[in-house]
Amino acid sequence: MFVVTGHSATAVPAIVAEAGAWLATVERLRVSTAARAAVSRVRLAIERLIAGSTVVDTGQHLVSTASGPIIGQLPDGPVEELLLHAPFHDHSGTALGALLDRYRPRTVSVAVQPGRTIVDPPALERAAAKRDVVLRWHDAGHRYRHGKLIEAVTQTGRWVLTGSANLTGAALLRGIDEGGNSEVGVVANVERSLYPGDGEPIETGSIPALKIISGPGEETPTTDHHPVLLAATLDEQGAAVVVELLPDCHVPDHRRSERVQRPA
Repeated sequence: MFVVTGHSATAVPAIVAEAGAWLATVERLRVSTAARAAVSRVRLAIERLIAGSTVVDTGQHLVSTASGPIIGQLPDGPVEELLLHAPFHDHSGTALGALLDRYRPRTVSVAVQPGRTIVDPPALERAAAKRDVVLRWHDAGHRYRHGKLIEAVTQTGRWVLTGSANLTGAALLRGIDEGGNSEVGVVANVERSLYPGDGEPIETGSIPALKIISGPGEETPTTDHHPVLLAATLDEQGAAVVVELLPDCHVPDHRRSERVQRPA
C-alpha cells in the first residue's frame, strides 16, 4: 500500500489529482446512493485541494480499468523477473500468460497461501512452460493476505503495481467497457522488494487447487438476471442491505432496501 500526502500550502502529488479523476468514473457505476454520495464528496474535496495547490509529480501513477485494460497501462518490458501475489488467479492461467508475453522474464515467482489462495497450480505451470519461463512457488505465510502485487525486476531497478486487481483476465486484461471489473492500482518504482514470498521454493504438490463458483474474472457473461448487492452497512439499529435487480427483471420496484434489526 502507498500513502501519499499533500497540503495546499506546499504541494500536492499528481496522483491525488489522478485519484480525483478516477472517482468521477466510479460515480457512473452501479453503486448505492450512499456510496455515490460519499464518492462525490471526496472527489469535490480533492478538486478544491488541487485548485489551490501546486501539483508535483512524485513518481507514482494511478491506473484503472476505467481507462482500459490495466496491463496496457503498465511500464514497458522486457523485465528480468516477475514476482506476483494475489488471493485469486484465473483458472486458465490467462492473466499470467499475458504478463509473460508482455514482459518475457526468465523467471516468475508466485507467492501463495496453500489452502487459501484460489489457484490452479498446474494451469499456471503450463502457461509458464509454454513460454519457457521458470516458475517458482513461495509460501506467503499463514496470516491471510488480501493484497495484490505485480513486481518487475529490470536491469535498472524494480517497479510494482499494487491495488485491487487480482491476477485474472477481468481485472488485468479487460477494461470496464469490455466487461472487465472496476479496478484501480498504483504503479511506482521501489528500492526494496514488496514480494511476500518467504524461504525456499515450495513444491507444486503442496499447493491444493482451489476454485470458487464465479470467482473474480471467471464469470461468463449471461442474459440471466441476478440480484446485485450494492451496499451493506451496520449501525446501532442493525444491518441495512441494498440489493438491486437488473432493470429488465420485470420487477416494478427493482431496487430493494431491507433493514435487519440487531437481536435484543
